[in-house]
Amino acid sequence: MAHKTKEEGFMWMRMGLLMIVYLLSMGSAWAGGELQGDEDRLGQAAVVSAWGHSRQDKLCQSTLVLAKVEGGGEEGEVSGASESEPAEEKKYCWEKYGFEIHGSAVGFGQGGTFGSIEWERIGDSSAGGIAFDLEIGYTPPVPFLENGKFFIHAHAGEGKGSDVNMADGLFANLNTIADNSVDLQLPKDKAFWLQEAYYEHSFCGGKLVFVVGKTETVGFVDDNAFANDANVQFVGKALVNNPVLDSENEFAPLMAATFSPLESVSFSALAVSSSRPNMEEDLQKTVYSRVFDEPMVAAQLRFSPKFGDLQGNYRVYFFDAMYDHSNSAGDFSKDGWGVGVSFDQQVTQCLGLFARLAYSDRDAYDVDWFWSAGANLKGLI
Repeated sequence: MAHKTKEEGFMWMRMGLLMIVYLLSMGSAWAGGELQGDEDRLGQAAVVSAWGHSRQDKLCQSTLVLAKVEGGGEEGEVSGASESEPAEEKKYCWEKYGFEIHGSAVGFGQGGTFGSIEWERIGDSSAGGIAFDLEIGYTPPVPFLENGKFFIHAHAGEGKGSDVNMADGLFANLNTIADNSVDLQLPKDKAFWLQEAYYEHSFCGGKLVFVVGKTETVGFVDDNAFANDANVQFVGKALVNNPVLDSENEFAPLMAATFSPLESVSFSALAVSSSRPNMEEDLQKTVYSRVFDEPMVAAQLRFSPKFGDLQGNYRVYFFDAMYDHSNSAGDFSKDGWGVGVSFDQQVTQCLGLFARLAYSDRDAYDVDWFWSAGANLKGLI
């Protein structure tokens, strides 16, 4: 009991430190800029935070804009800005030295009523939780590294939501936010505190990007503009990623490359260490041992046409986890592979549609076909 209390104390201390850093990063400086659209006409202070989700633009698209809009001025006019000169964006002190710092805190409450799974009565499963994330990027002031960036991502969390009583009863869990929180950590990998630590370098004006370090596979494949971020979109696993691919996904040593010959076309390929998560526990290993022994490989081709102002993204991907697999029926496969597509299309300024379809080796996994679809609505709320 004392040991458990000590661990909980360390966990809450870590989350407290993350929260302090987050508050400092968000509150120590203001950035000025222009806001357009409905926010301008409402005549109020507006905060816009845009986060890139795919790994290659994770920090490049991160911005913070804080501006006071005058209701009586011209549309889009910002208080204190000259009509002839745009407002100069202010920088945080650490940005002058090549650092980018972003933080987030997400609280959640989730509940549900369940029947029986495999003849075991589940009953109600309800709980809350919180998750903290801190991301730091650094571009060294060195000529040959001017197109490079070091990136680290720390995470701490507590609570499972509706997964609290489910254990391994569901193949696609109900709360993706809690995937990497304390309660759901696997004993074989205690480096969860530092989820990501990698170096990224771009060549040819950004058309070719290499990444090496510790990160996850789904940062490069099976992404989606409307159904990929559990913090601000859907929470259930089936609407965040392909659950079969996610069962192989880990934060692990990885090498990846993305080639974008055109703005609307890109191709990504990667190789990542695997702990063999779908094998019996005594046959698993850590992601840090024998890194090149039966890794997982994956690739994705993306086509992103634009119809006027309406953006679309159409992706097809493949993955292959090279260790031995078997399903619950006793079938055996030398590896676990799958193919899939992930589409999203902005139909109007207020409506976007998305869909996923995937097939996985039925001898390796209990689920062969998977699909999901939905809509994203954006309005005045």
